[in-house]
Amino acid sequence: MMASYSFEPQYYYGEEQAFYLLDNGASNYIFGRQPMTSSRAWQRHGCYALGSAQYYNFPLDKALTGCQDDWNSLDHFDPTAPPRRLISRFNHLRSIYPALQDGFNLVQWGNKTYFIGLPGSNGTLTEIGLWYVSRAALPSVQNFTGDYAGQVFLLYTNENTTVDYTFDCKQDGWITSPYISGTTLRNLFAPFETYALQDSQSPYYNDSNPPYRGCLSSITMNPFSFKALVPQEMWVGPRPMMTRFSPGHDARIATAQGAGNNSNVDIAFEFNVEMSCDGVTSALSFNVSSSRGNMVPQIKDGSIGCDFIDGTNSTYLEGDVTSLWRWSATLSNVPDGIIELTLTRPPNIDGSDTTNAVDRLLIRKGSPQNVIVFPASDYDTQGSFQLQDGSSYIFNHLAKGANSFRYSWNFGQNYTAWMPYEDVTSIPRDVFDDCQECFWDGHHIIVQCALRGTAVV
Repeated sequence: MMASYSFEPQYYYGEEQAFYLLDNGASNYIFGRQPMTSSRAWQRHGCYALGSAQYYNFPLDKALTGCQDDWNSLDHFDPTAPPRRLISRFNHLRSIYPALQDGFNLVQWGNKTYFIGLPGSNGTLTEIGLWYVSRAALPSVQNFTGDYAGQVFLLYTNENTTVDYTFDCKQDGWITSPYISGTTLRNLFAPFETYALQDSQSPYYNDSNPPYRGCLSSITMNPFSFKALVPQEMWVGPRPMMTRFSPGHDARIATAQGAGNNSNVDIAFEFNVEMSCDGVTSALSFNVSSSRGNMVPQIKDGSIGCDFIDGTNSTYLEGDVTSLWRWSATLSNVPDGIIELTLTRPPNIDGSDTTNAVDRLLIRKGSPQNVIVFPASDYDTQGSFQLQDGSSYIFNHLAKGANSFRYSWNFGQNYTAWMPYEDVTSIPRDVFDDCQECFWDGHHIIVQCALRGTAVV
């Protein structure tokens, strides 16, 4: 007697609810949206071994061992992912600075580059180094207005090492800026450093008289980095953003009867600015997919903590914000299954701004045999499928967190109708004995489980 769980990705749309079947039970609650939801397929197909005949020394790196990395099978719709924050900052800046959104006047002020010959390039040289340009309104065509209508100074490099650029502003070769000397510039991307422009020998108005064009005497560019500089009075900081979640988005928490985490889970949210402690608490809500509907997660009394932290290593992307502040708590009454934590626009410390986002995070909790939590446990040869008496079998479900199920007695040729999830299912023995197409020895059952989530617009 053998039993296995099977999940097939497909959507079922209803008037008010969305049903989603997955290969390992992750859920998505947004109509019409199909992000990189949790799937064992991403991991199983993750070891690339074909190499490349087109690209010389193609750096496959993690692609060679992706099938051994459990992260690849987690839900990838992670609101704390650094690329998501950086793209959010890009869009935020475009909404503030019209030069970044619509500026047609692109001026290259100079570059500090050189050419190298890369192996396998067949003699074609590659330009390496630093470029600096500005974007602004195109005169007589565009007319930007407002406090942030000025030009933006952009610097970017394709060097694969950190390079310190230092120049004498009275000699040739200095970095020309589009601003008057004496202007203090600030980077719109982390770490938001400032630069004081020095006098050059180039009159700003091309009349041989002061003021002079501002010279950037020194700057450090990290590998493949970029900067967007504006005068200090034009600088706008980033919005509050969630930078990290503990134990991690779509984290799998193994429990055992009597263990400390059987109903308690420690969580923490990190942000790039100081937030309102009470505001974060009020913004947090839960949505549970579990067979134990009487258990609803709650914040344990006295467990909330709010502190400043050193988040230096909280991102791997150049220009991305880092963690500054953490909210932490212990959740009690947490059932086995999938728990969705939703943070709805938590405010910063003075209430002047919010994250302007509804962030959803998943955690999964259950025994190592729970296939919803640990999808690799999808095959069982003992225990779950048993002959109860001479007339029926019983199937002990191992997918706490599912909402409905169906089963096949003939290796997927036929399935029952969908039924509400239950802990134990009784199956008449004659279902197998009367199976004309079951030419194999023994009895086998395949169980498919579905998750149901209320649709969110």
